[in-house]
Amino acid sequence: MILDAGETPMVVVNCVLTSEPKQFLELCYTRGASEKDTKYVTDAAVKIMDVHAEKEYRFDRISEGKWSVDLCPQPGRTYKLIVEVPGYETIWAEQTMPVLNAWAGRGDCVLYEHYHANTTGELRWSVEADDTPYVLFVWAMQYDEILGKRVVADHICSDGYPSEINETELVYSGSSYPELVGRKMHEKYLKFSIPSIDEIKSNPAGQGPFFVISGDFKGDFPYFMEAGSCKLKDDGHLLNPGPKDGYLVFARASEEYTKFFADVEEVILKQKSSDIRRIYERDNSYSNIHGGIGIFGAVCTVNMMWSPDHTPDGSLIIGVS
Repeated sequence: MILDAGETPMVVVNCVLTSEPKQFLELCYTRGASEKDTKYVTDAAVKIMDVHAEKEYRFDRISEGKWSVDLCPQPGRTYKLIVEVPGYETIWAEQTMPVLNAWAGRGDCVLYEHYHANTTGELRWSVEADDTPYVLFVWAMQYDEILGKRVVADHICSDGYPSEINETELVYSGSSYPELVGRKMHEKYLKFSIPSIDEIKSNPAGQGPFFVISGDFKGDFPYFMEAGSCKLKDDGHLLNPGPKDGYLVFARASEEYTKFFADVEEVILKQKSSDIRRIYERDNSYSNIHGGIGIFGAVCTVNMMWSPDHTPDGSLIIGVS
């Protein structure tokens, strides 16, 4: 929100827990009517508590407005973020790390044999439903030889009826997944609405969310022979991917972060801006922060195998609808 002249700025908190071993936090102030630049918080004491274990971890300031802490949140556990900024009352929020169970399968052989043979072929992915509906995001990480690092693949496609939020005019025309032919590619990620267990049971088919995924993925994918060991689990989870390994990322966002992301999408679509701080210029922006505004969210991620869909010359053919 944009403040009136003389109004005390509020502290804006941006912290999203991930499945990584290090967590990050950003703190800034809401800006005044005459201010153009963001003013970052420079003095704050920040800690996070594992409510279940009654154990706390302290954040260290790493740069202007940014803090980090060594912590790998565990699915199903609740965490409390506490921020102390001089001149302000205690700022806090609670968040539960979502649980995400995902797996991949192929009907004619076990997954290890699939990759031991270094073959491509149709794979089908699935996730476990919960008591309540939730949002699932999927994107592909691939190695970029020019940049020398992994990046998100430009386009991805599925038959699982993802949101149309980021559809493009490009269509899938590969060979491994005939059910995808003619479907529109999505830019960067897929967003699925996963129904609840009761919703699935009430469906005449009574079947959970199963879908195929493909795209213009590049990079290494055999996964299996590294020091004589396999990095691939039987459920398709990829452990400790190599520097050039490509893989899919499945991500379940918490209910709070899902609501926040809806505001972000509105900013991107209607205001044509990728600066998420702009959502705080609106009075109806979602926030779960007590004593301030912003988001304390959580996203549980799982790295999953992929099955490249290449043409004989090694590239995926993408057409235009």
